[in-house]
This record gives sequence, C-alpha cells and structure tokens, in this order.
Amino acid sequence: MKNFTFVYLFILMLSPAVIFGQAPQNIKKLEEKYTEYFKLDREVVFLHLNKTTVLPKENLWISAYVYNPKLHLPNKETANLNIDIFSEDGKFLDSKTILVSGGKGSLYFDLDPNTFAPGTYYLRASTNYMRNFEEDLSYLQSFTIYAEGEPRERAKESFDLQLLPEGGHLVTGVLSSVGVKLINDKGRGTSFTEAKVLNSAGVEITSFDSNDFGMARFNLTPRENEAYKVVLTTGNGEQISKKVPQAQMSGIALTSYERKDFYIFSLKTNEETRQSLDDKKFFLAIHKDGAIKDVAFQFPENKLEANIRVEKDSLFTGVNTITVFNEALEPVLERLIFNSRDLKHLPVAAKNTARRGDSLSVELTASRPLNNNSMSISVLPAKTLAYNANHSIVSAFYLKPYIEGSIDHATYYFSPGEDQRKMYDLDLLLLTQGWSKYNWNKIFSKPAQEIYASETGFSIEGTITGRNAKKHTSLFVRSEDSGLLEFVEINEDDTFRVDNLYIEDSTALAIGLVNERNDKITKPRVSFRISPVKTRQQPLAASKMSKTFPVEETYTNRDRIDLISSDVSLDTISLIGIKKDSQKFRNESNTFQEEVAITDDIASRYFYVTDLIAKKGFRVIRTPTSVEIINNIPFSLNGNQSPLIIFNGAPMVNGAEMLIDLQTSQVESIVINKRGEGYGMQGGNGVIKVVTKRGAGTTQYSDTMLSIIADNGFSKDREFYTPRYSSYTSQAYEEFGTIDWISNLSLDAEGKAQFKILNTLQPEVKIIIEGINSEGYLISEELMVKTM
Repeated sequence: MKNFTFVYLFILMLSPAVIFGQAPQNIKKLEEKYTEYFKLDREVVFLHLNKTTVLPKENLWISAYVYNPKLHLPNKETANLNIDIFSEDGKFLDSKTILVSGGKGSLYFDLDPNTFAPGTYYLRASTNYMRNFEEDLSYLQSFTIYAEGEPRERAKESFDLQLLPEGGHLVTGVLSSVGVKLINDKGRGTSFTEAKVLNSAGVEITSFDSNDFGMARFNLTPRENEAYKVVLTTGNGEQISKKVPQAQMSGIALTSYERKDFYIFSLKTNEETRQSLDDKKFFLAIHKDGAIKDVAFQFPENKLEANIRVEKDSLFTGVNTITVFNEALEPVLERLIFNSRDLKHLPVAAKNTARRGDSLSVELTASRPLNNNSMSISVLPAKTLAYNANHSIVSAFYLKPYIEGSIDHATYYFSPGEDQRKMYDLDLLLLTQGWSKYNWNKIFSKPAQEIYASETGFSIEGTITGRNAKKHTSLFVRSEDSGLLEFVEINEDDTFRVDNLYIEDSTALAIGLVNERNDKITKPRVSFRISPVKTRQQPLAASKMSKTFPVEETYTNRDRIDLISSDVSLDTISLIGIKKDSQKFRNESNTFQEEVAITDDIASRYFYVTDLIAKKGFRVIRTPTSVEIINNIPFSLNGNQSPLIIFNGAPMVNGAEMLIDLQTSQVESIVINKRGEGYGMQGGNGVIKVVTKRGAGTTQYSDTMLSIIADNGFSKDREFYTPRYSSYTSQAYEEFGTIDWISNLSLDAEGKAQFKILNTLQPEVKIIIEGINSEGYLISEELMVKTM
C-alpha cells in the first residue's frame, strides 16, 4: 500500500500534528449555518407502479411511500400527497391527492383513452410542505401507454462524453482521478470500449473500458502546458473524443482511497502552490441531512499532501458529502461517497407453495420478523418488458435525495449479488455526479423557513346568508361516500370553517342548518369552497423530464398487440374470478378477522354498533358527546391503542366519532380484525370495518339539505382487476400482460405473508416487492418464482 502522511479522523479525534487545540471560529460558523439550513426536516417520496408500460384500455395502480431521510423513518406527518400527471411534452393533464397514513398511501389512476392516447407520460409526486425548500424534492416517474401500429422512425443516436476530475479540478503536476461518463440523447449511460488518454503529440498515456452504464475512471498527472484528450469507441462503432479539462497551475486536488474499514482522503498540491500554503488553514467537513463532522487542518511542513483517514464507523449511513473549505469558508473541493453500513434493507424470499385449480399460492419470508410493515407487490410474467422503474424504494430514499443529476439504473446498485462490484459502480456514479444537490451559497445565505404547512386533509369554509342567528348557530356537513359527519359552529359574521376532513373527490356532500331549539334541519343558502384548491400546474420543464428515463421503445417493431377483448367493458370484466378468489384467500389466511353480517336478531340485541364492537373484545368508552374504542391487546408499539376505523370504505381521520350515534339496525356488516393483518402500520391496533345500509340515517334529511358535489378531495383507491386477455401464452402477454397487484400486504409476526394469484400457465413469474416498516426498514426485491 502507498505510504501516507496521516491525519486520523475517528468521529472528531485527530492527530495532534495537525489538530488545533481550540476549534477556529470559522468552523463554528460553518456548523451553525449548515445545521440551520437543515433545521426543517425534509420529506422524500417513492412511487411504486404496478407497471410502467400499460396497454390501451388498461389502468394504473400506484402505492406511495413518504420518508424522513434525516430520521430514516416513514414520515408520519404527511397526509396529503399530490400526484400531477403531464404529457410527453410537459403539458399538465390532471391531478390527484392520495391520503397518506403512517407514510403509505395508494391510488387508482383511470387512464381514459379519450384523455390518455398512446405515448409517454410523467407522474410527479409532491407535497405542499416541499415548497419550503430551495431544492426540488418531488419524485418523478414516467410511464408509457403502448403505441400500437407502425414504429417511430429512430433518429441517429447522439452522445455526450463527460470528463469530471475528482473533487472538481486538476492541478498541474498532481496525480488525480478523472471520472468518465458517456450518455446518449435519452440521458442513459451507454457502454464504450478502447478508451485512450492521449497527449498533444498523440502519445497514449493510459487506456480503459467502461462498465455497463458508460462510466469509468482513469488517473492522470497533468504536465504544465500540456493538453490531453480522451478517444473512445461507442457500442455502435462510432469513435468520439473530448478534451480533458485544463489543469490549473496552482491549487489543491482531492483523491479518495477506500479500504475495508476506512477511507483515505488525500489532499495534494504542487511546489508552486505549497509556498503559499504556510500557516493556511483548511476545513474538511463530512455532512448529511444537517449532521456535520469537521476538522481544521494544515498541510504538514514541507509536504505536498495531507492525508485524512476516516473510519467507516464514523461516517453517516448512505451518501456522505466530503467538502474542503479554505479559510474564508469557500468550498474548494467536494466528493460524494456511499457508506453501506447499517443500511436498513431487509431481504425477502418468495416461493410457490401450492397450486389449486386456476390459482397459485405464493409465500413470502423475510430474513427476520418485522413489526408494523406494509408492502406493495406487482406480479408480472417472467419475460415482462412492462416494468422499468427509475428507482426502488431503497435508491429513492438512500440515494436520490442527495444527487442533483439523473441516476441511470438506480435499482441496480441495491439489488442482491456481487456487492463489491455494485459498490464500485456506485462509487463511479458518485464520482461522475460532481458536486452534491445542496448548494453552499444557499446554505450560507438562505436557511429554510416554514412558510408552507403540511396539509392534513381538506377544509370547508364558507358564508351562510339569511339564517336566524338565534336559532341556527351550527350546521353539519355529511358525506355518505366519505364517511364524513361534522358539526360546525357558525361565527357571528355568518362564516364557518372546518378543517382536517376526509373528503373524497367528486362525491356528494350534504350541508344542513341545525335548529338548536328543536334539532330540525333546514336547507341553507351558502357560498363555500374546499381547500386546498385544485390548481392547474405549470408545464413540466424539460430539465425535469431529463432526470427520468422514458421506457425504451424496443418493442415498437413488433406486430400489433391485440390482447384485450374489445367486446367487454373493462369496468365489468373479471379475470375468471381471480379478484374474488384472491381476496377470499387473503381473508381466510387471517385467522384474526371476523365478518359479522347484521341480522334483525343482532340489531335487536345491540342497539348501537359500538355495543356490538364491545362484545367483540374492544373496550368502548362513551360520553354524551364522544366515543373512544380501545384494543385491549394492542399490537402497535406507538402507545396508541385505538384501532383503525374504516367507514364505508374510508379510513376515519377522527377515530370513532362517526359511530357515536350509529344504530346497529343501520349497519349492513362489520369486520373485526383485532391484529390488523393486511393493513400494515395503519392497522397496528386492529381494524374495524363498518358498512352501512344504503342511505342509513340520511332519509330524514333528504328534503332539507343542500346537496353538492365536492370539486376536490382525496382520490379513492380501487381494488385491482385485470382485463380479459385473449391469450396467456402469446409473446405479447409474456411481455406486456399483468397478473396481479396488491397495494397493501403485511408480513406477520413470524416474518411471513401469503397471497394468491391466477395461474396464467407461465413457467415463472416476476414478483416486484417494495415496502417499509415503522422502524424505517426497507423491503425491495425483484424475485423470480417458478410455478411448475
């Protein structure tokens, strides 16, 4: 190993040869500015789509995950997640809002052929809270609707060759590392061979090849007044070249060396610069998400390099940014590295456990038990070309938030196998990214301020006209579809406002004035609005679209695909009963779930539905104005013992309030799931599902309420269904068909989960799993499962 002069950094412990007895004032300023900039926690998003290439007449299912990268936990503060959809040219088309609970939410997207013609589209996920930050924290994912017919004429492929010195620049006479990246006109890395570094006389200095993603590195000691260029051959045989950035006559260069348990950051200079560095102080900072470790150092006397050794145990998990500052706190060098230690990534295996008739049973097994978890699962034929996501949940949360540019094949770096090779390739990726996403000018001058709050549900505000202020002091807002019932006090100026509501988009709302003297309901005259207001978004900038990668149209030269029967409406077809059978299997595997159909006998014995719930083992605490339901044997670790209440398909954000006066005779059925199995973190204290009889409790108000349609609200998820395919053995189905999508499945206390899929006669299926638990452990797998 090369001999080094070391400055050791163990957390913040340095060799006395270069350490300052007291931290310079500048270091304190650096720490304060950096910490202040990150005082507001960021939130980042990942979208898991059932497919990224869909056929005409198919629709899209999405699970969304929201994460706090500073805490490495699901972000429980997020409730409203906005999903905007844009056309291939960036035109805004539509917007949806997902209800996120415990860091997870799901969405069904109806791809109406009248609006969504074949082509490429972009989904952008963001929150109102993200607007507080200078950096773009939104998540962008493209998807393609298959274009039947003639393939597009392909233009000649063009290339961009990028040469990026490690740390930021080259210095004359100093050995440095240079990152190399070759990308095509779609922004994707493309491999190359026979690369050579030539001097001005055409003499070869060194040679190298790229990895599969068009990245490589070479070492160079540039000479004074010498020019260099890189010449290489692309995959299609084209030869291209580019000049190596000109070396500076004076300055400092940075080279990093990774060893098994530590890094060495070598800061080097030349003789011309060294004379000016006497008594000059520098600062090396290692930082991530508001946490910073730093040291002030000097070049050792008569030495041209200062070497800092950093133990991997002292690094942060994930992307670490290494920045070198001069005495004026001007950043002069920067390097990104990745520390994979303590990565919260839990492996999961899958196997086919049974074959019964037209169905297959699949069992998932985690490497260890995992509390309060939730997964989404896409099942596709093994030869599928229909799934090409930009990220996995691991790369979206551990890598994407720190990278300014695009990340090609981000899922590769965290997939199983050849870990050493993948970490080398990941280091190449970070080397060729240059500087980090966070700009130091902004860090020093623009600390984040919370101007935009996190949105929690929706608000209704308005004005009543023509009321009798003595009698009509309140009103109620009700939605049978959303399970909403709220009583609202009217202000003296005839205005009202109610916040944090669960409202479903485009559903009926009923508003009535309440006579406090006799409880009669009167239809009000009211002007109101639902906020946040749905607004038309600005077009998506081309620079944003370049950071995601549309699906390669490698399939456009195939014959016309006619997989979906045109004589059956997608809204009514089923896939040989798999929808019902699959759901039945999932429920049967849950021994803690009981469904009770309400009969006249049950209704006569239990006047209120809460009486029946109490009979089923929950503790019910009633007062004249409230009701609380408690699970006597909670399975959540968060201290809360109240189960999740789902009323007519909608999760209740206000707990059990909707049940306070609900009579059992008005209920069609209830489902008691004491362990909350199948509901992930949201169901940690159990789940109670209540379905009322149509119109229960509303007929007495039918002629005395103002009925309106909500122009905004949460988009409702929908149970997955597949179209009736004309063939399950054709090449078209193998490449573009779908088998199943499960938006919410949980591993049990033993780390196992089961689900059932249709047997489509494929010898193998691909199972794509993404998920998270309440402790921030991530699940991300692409598994092949044999079916025969």
